[in-house]
Amino acid sequence: MKIDTKQLMESNIRKYYIYNFFFLFVLFEPILFVYFQKNLSFTLTQVMIAVSFFTILTGVLEIPTGVVGDKLGYKKTLLLSAFTMLIGSIGYAISQNFYHILISEFFWAFGFSFASGTQDAFIYDSLKNLKREKEYNKVNGRATAIFWSGLAISSILGGLLAKIDLGFPVYIGFIPLIIPFIIVLTFIEPKREKKKLSHSEHIIESFKYTFGHTKLRFFLFYIIMIALILESSSKFFQPFMNQAGINIALFGFIYSFGYLISGFGSLFSHKIENYLREERLLYFIYIATFLTLLFLSISSSIIVIIGILILLLIDGIQGPIMAGYLNRNIESYNRATVNSISSLIKKISLAIMLPILGYIGQSFSINKVFLINSIIIILSFIILKKWYKRI
Repeated sequence: MKIDTKQLMESNIRKYYIYNFFFLFVLFEPILFVYFQKNLSFTLTQVMIAVSFFTILTGVLEIPTGVVGDKLGYKKTLLLSAFTMLIGSIGYAISQNFYHILISEFFWAFGFSFASGTQDAFIYDSLKNLKREKEYNKVNGRATAIFWSGLAISSILGGLLAKIDLGFPVYIGFIPLIIPFIIVLTFIEPKREKKKLSHSEHIIESFKYTFGHTKLRFFLFYIIMIALILESSSKFFQPFMNQAGINIALFGFIYSFGYLISGFGSLFSHKIENYLREERLLYFIYIATFLTLLFLSISSSIIVIIGILILLLIDGIQGPIMAGYLNRNIESYNRATVNSISSLIKKISLAIMLPILGYIGQSFSINKVFLINSIIIILSFIILKKWYKRI
C-alpha cells in the first residue's frame, strides 16, 4: 500500500522529536571543561582557546554546509552531521593532550555545522508540505523541550558517572550518539522549492536576500546578540560553579535541572509569545538577561545556581521563538543557507570574545566576565529598541 505524502511528513515530525532527544545526549556535558583542566592539565585560557577553535571552524563551515543542506538535501546533510559528531566524541575519549582535543573539535565543528540551519529548515519544510507552517513555533518549541530533556537526563547520568571517575563519561560518551545517526536514516526528504544556481551564485543570492530584507536584518542582529551573550556566558558555568565551591558530583544534577527548566521554557514559548506579543517579548528577553548577568557579577557562593538556572530558562524561551521569527522571513530555496549566515556571524563573534573573556576570567574573576556581558547586552538593547521602531 502506497503511503501518501501527508503520512510521510507527519512521521518526520514524530521522528524529529526522538532525534532531538538524542542529538546531544552527551554524558560528558556537565564535566567536560573540568575534565580538560584536571585530567589534561588545561588552563582556563586553553579551555576557551579550544572552544574558540571549534567556534571559528563552525563559523568558516557555516555557509558551505548550509549550501550543502539546500543543494544536497536535508537528510544527507543531517547524516553527515550525526556521523562526524560521533567521530568527534570518540576523539575526546582517546585524546591525551591539547592538540588531540583540537582534532576532536574539528570533527565536532563539522557535525554542528552540518546540523546548523538544516535542522530548522528540515522541520519547517516538513510542516510546510503539510500546510502547517503556522504551527512551527509550537512544534519547534516541543522539539526543543525534548532536546533539553535529553540533555537533562544525560547530565544526571554523566554527573553520577563522574563521581566514580571524572573521565568515565568522556570515555563512553560516544555510545548514545549512535542513535541520532540511525534515526536520520529513516527521515523523508520534504519537497521544496529549488533554484538552479551554482554553489557560488546560491551563496551570493542568499547574502543579498539576507541583508536586503529590512525585518530579517533586525531579527538577525537581535538573535545573534542574545545567542552570543547567552552562549559565551554558559561556557563559564562549570568553572564558575567550581570557583564557588560547589561539589562536582552536583554538577550533573544542576545541569539536569537547568535543562529541564529550559525545556519547560521551550515547551510554553509559543504561549509566552502569544501573551506578550512581539515588541514586549523582545524587550523582556534582553532586560531579563541583563538583570541576571548583573546578579551573577556580584555572586560568589552557592546562590550562583539561581542565576545559571534563570539564564537557561531564558535560553529555552527565546530559542524556538527567534527561530520562528527568522524562518517566517526566509524562502524555502535558501532557508538552510540564510540560517547558516546567522550562525556564521554569531560564531565569528563568539570566537573573538571567548579567549578575551577567558583571559579576564583567569586574570581577574569569572564575575567580571558576567559584568562585561551585562554591559554588552544593555547597550545592544538600547540600539535595538530604536531600530525596532523604524521597521
